[in-house]
Amino acid sequence: MGDEPSTHATTTDYTPLKSYEIALLEEVHQKFINGKIACKPTHAIYSEMQALIGSKNRSSKYVYNIAEKCADQSKYWTLLAYFNDEGFGTPKNRHCAFQYYKKAAELGDPIGQEGAGFSKFEAFRDDKEAHDWTLNAAKAGMGLAAYKLYSDYGFGHKAEKNELLSIYWLKRSAEIGHLEARLDLGERYKLGIQVPKDLRKSFYWYKRSLEVNPKKAIILAFCYIRGKGTAVDYHETLKYFRYAKKHGLPVNLKEHVS
Repeated sequence: MGDEPSTHATTTDYTPLKSYEIALLEEVHQKFINGKIACKPTHAIYSEMQALIGSKNRSSKYVYNIAEKCADQSKYWTLLAYFNDEGFGTPKNRHCAFQYYKKAAELGDPIGQEGAGFSKFEAFRDDKEAHDWTLNAAKAGMGLAAYKLYSDYGFGHKAEKNELLSIYWLKRSAEIGHLEARLDLGERYKLGIQVPKDLRKSFYWYKRSLEVNPKKAIILAFCYIRGKGTAVDYHETLKYFRYAKKHGLPVNLKEHVS
């Protein structure tokens, strides 16, 4: 289509890439892939890539230019899509991001499918295609896509409201490792919302959230001090308060145990 942005390299510099440039791009690419698989938030992936590039005394624009020269290699399409989606080394361009995500998605790349679903809606407001790509990504094991389906089915966004499917995808997202899914599921079991009330399961999912974000240890501390889903244990309470504080959460223990 003539009005679609090009997804081919536009740089006029065709100098062959140096080995150290390819090595840097590979490091950034792997950081991106690992972050997506681990269900890390976009801002966390962005910060980690910036830190990596900064440690090499390079800029995001420098890395984007390298990636752009590799636009004919399908392995980098999701990275280029992310760069355009987030304005990483280039002005934000969600239409261009979608084209890269879609090219990767059509090859069966789960990250491409997840990105195509999100950017299709953001750039074009196309509920049907966005939902289809998101569903494919969730089935392929992408936690963020599964969490999005939980919301879509739960509130009737981009899909007919269906509470059973909503809870199914919430559980799948939590199992895959999405932080908010684990916290939401823990909260639902605590309150008995659309699932049987079960404080032990609630405690279990709160504890699993630590695997993603250590600061959530504060929730476990409260579970132990109040005996919610587990026996009261002041030793464990103190341990998790300290664990949360160690990972940057300001905690005044005396306010909670006095």
